Parts: sequence; C-alpha cells; structure tokens
Amino acid sequence: MELRIILNGTTTNNALHEWQSTLLNLYDAKSWLKLCSIVFTLCFINYISSILVLTYLKVHTFHEIPRYILFIHMIINDTIQLSIVLLLHVLTNFLVMVFPLLCFLIITIASITSVNTLWNVAVMAVERFLAICYPLRHSALCTVRRSYIAIAGIWCISIIPGISDLFVVVAIETESYFHVPIYCSREMMIRSPYQEVRRISITAMYGCAVWLIVIYTYVRIVLVARAATSGRSLIMKARNTVLLHVSHLALAMVAFMTPVIESIIKILFPNYFSDLRYVNLYICFVIPRFISPLIYGIRDQHFRKHLKHQFLCRSMQMDADERIAH
Repeated sequence: MELRIILNGTTTNNALHEWQSTLLNLYDAKSWLKLCSIVFTLCFINYISSILVLTYLKVHTFHEIPRYILFIHMIINDTIQLSIVLLLHVLTNFLVMVFPLLCFLIITIASITSVNTLWNVAVMAVERFLAICYPLRHSALCTVRRSYIAIAGIWCISIIPGISDLFVVVAIETESYFHVPIYCSREMMIRSPYQEVRRISITAMYGCAVWLIVIYTYVRIVLVARAATSGRSLIMKARNTVLLHVSHLALAMVAFMTPVIESIIKILFPNYFSDLRYVNLYICFVIPRFISPLIYGIRDQHFRKHLKHQFLCRSMQMDADERIAH
C-alpha cells in the first residue's frame, strides 16, 4: 500500500513537472510564433486546395478526363498529409499528450499519404506516356473507371508499411498501454530493429520502382519527340509535364530523408534543434507539397481558365456581400 502511494506521488510529481514544462513552452514567444505560422499555413493551404477541388467539382468535363482525376487526387492526398504533419509538429512542439491509438492513427495516415504521393506521380507519368506514345489507344487504355482503379491500387500499396507497424504495436502491447496518454512521435510505433529495417527496405523498393517508371516514361517521350514530324508542341508539352513529375518526385523523396536530416541536425546543432527542425518541416514538407499541385493547375490552360473564373466569381460575391452589408 505504501509502495503504491509512493508510486502515485512520483507519478503525480512527474505529471506536474511535464505540465509546468508545457506551460513554459506555451508562454515562450518563439513557440507561439511557430504555432501561429503553422495555423496560418494550414488555413492558407486548405483554402487554396478547396478552390482547386471546387473548380474540379464544378466543371463536369474534368470528371471524364483521367489526368484531372489523378491531379485532384494528388491535391486531396497532399492536403491531408500536410495537415497531419503540421498537427504532429504542434503536438511534439507543445508536448501535448494523446492516447496511443489516436497517435498511431495519425502517424499511419501520415505514412500512407507520403507513399501515395510517390505512386500518384508514377501513375500520372504513365498516363502522359500513353497519351503521347499510344495516342490511338489512349482513350481505351486510360478510362475513368481505370483511373479510379489505379487510385484504389495506390492506396492498397501505400497502406502496407503503415498498417503493418500498427498491427505490430497492437500485437505486442497490453490493453492497459492504450489507456495512458503518450507523447506522439514516429518512434513510438517502432518496437524492434526489424521494423526499421523493413520500413527502409519498403521505402527504397517503392522509391526505385517509381523512379524507374518516371524515367522510362520521360525517355520514351523524348525519343518520340525527336522522331515526330508533326504535333511537336503537344509532345514537348507532355515531355515538360513528365519532367515536372521528375522534379515533384525528387521533392517528395526529400520528405523520406527527414528522420536522417533531423538526426544530423541534433548531433551538429543540439542547441538549435527545435528551430532547425521547424525550418526543415517547411523545406521538406510544406513547400514541395504546396507548390507542386499549384504548378500543375496553373500550367494546364483548361484548368487555369476555370480556376480564374472561380476566383473572379468569389471576389464578385464578396464585393456583393459587402455592398449588401453596407
């Protein structure tokens, strides 16, 4: 009984100390600035993404074109991933404790959407490859139904690494473990060195497969462009699109290097780890995931026309609401 009282007292003191540390963090001006910038970034990204999604939903012709279906899937996927990553950063930075099951669910979704980005780029490159190299068969090969099947396949492939880690944790830990709040981080899902080796192996395998697909499609399109005597402008545009896929893929792969980059930062700059981790978050996750979909949308003339119309309609509606209010 005495031992239990001592343990309870120790637990209470530890919890109090943790809450005091959290309060100190909350009152820290730098932490507040980071939090405000993350909230602003999240709101801004969700606003832009909502405009892109609404543009797609309002123009029914987009629903019948595979490349637009894949494009909007990329936007939705990257928006979910950015929201989850920013949420994880807030939880970590402000030492917020959550229940393990919620933490593992958040991390699993982040893992799935990260891999989704790679395979979505590969499928988009294949679609352009078929459009240029097999123009007569493109409409038969790239149908709306097959586009949705490809998206379902992307999710099935991407779910393997994340869900397997979740199964390992559920199998190893007792039921009582899931009733105690924890600090949420990717490391909480690692229970053995085998898991880390398996994760790295699957990521490397997926990365190599996607790179081979994208490079192959780019080379084939370049060869067709050199041999073409007519329609070169369309072929060159497709080549530039696949080249954009290559740059997008390179930026997406940087995100998988985040744990390594953070480990190096922690060793070289331990006193500035929190600040550099915050900068790394924007460089590796926010900027690539935000800029790439926007470039895709702006480059496409058909989509850009409807996007401008959507912005103009919103501006006119806001002006009308203001006049009515006055």
